Amino acid sequence: MATIPDVNLLGVVYQNLYAATSIVTGTAVTLQNKSHNPIFVQNIATQPSSGSQSGWVLEPFTAVDVTGAILGLWAKGTGPLMVEAIS
Repeated sequence: MATIPDVNLLGVVYQNLYAATSIVTGTAVTLQNKSHNPIFVQNIATQPSSGSQSGWVLEPFTAVDVTGAILGLWAKGTGPLMVEAIS
């Protein structure tokens, strides 16, 4: 599988992680926060408002596997976020 570049989060609005990586929506993925800042992640179909803090927080330098029913993945924060499909 080809290496996917990190998603560079800009901290302004929630970014669609599937669109940013060309991974098919609903695919199970591993997320790794490579920044010094927490990242807000939401599993919903449409873009959350920029002020929303629903979902969960991915702390600096931690990783999580996102599996099960995934409607869409949106992230907001500052810095690099690794997104890798789970095969």
